[in-house]
Amino acid sequence: MPHVNVTVIGNAPTQEQKSALFSKISNLLVTVLGPTRKLTLVSVRTEPATNWSVGGDEAEDAGLVGVEAVIRTVAGSSVQNRARMIEETTTVLREVLGTPILPLFVVMEEIAPESWGYNGKTIAQIRAERGSGSFFRKDRRRVAASMIAIPTILTLAGDQ
Repeated sequence: MPHVNVTVIGNAPTQEQKSALFSKISNLLVTVLGPTRKLTLVSVRTEPATNWSVGGDEAEDAGLVGVEAVIRTVAGSSVQNRARMIEETTTVLREVLGTPILPLFVVMEEIAPESWGYNGKTIAQIRAERGSGSFFRKDRRRVAASMIAIPTILTLAGDQ
């Protein structure tokens, strides 16, 4: 269940740009890391440049100041796939948003299956139950319904 948080520093992206980010980053997650599309989550938020500093100096509000993407995924992807995800996410961000004044950052955080969960269970527990067959048979409708709802939960803090 990869989750990508994109923070845009400076001018807020348009709804068209956000839609492009949602689609293109979700496609990348599926292509590079392999989850089904309905298990991907992408959020975009905007912060004023004045909330950031570089070297202790307050950033000036001058258009697109910076972009940071944090990709959280369950541990286990290869070094090559992590590098590809960082490279291709950077390309998508530049294509959709443009080139910011500051360096564009993409960070991958891999989280142990014992440290990530949803619906009250860790990924490790869900995998163990699915492997035994009990989780999938017993809870597949509830899990499917919750996974379908995830793409609609998009954090658009810049729209407030």
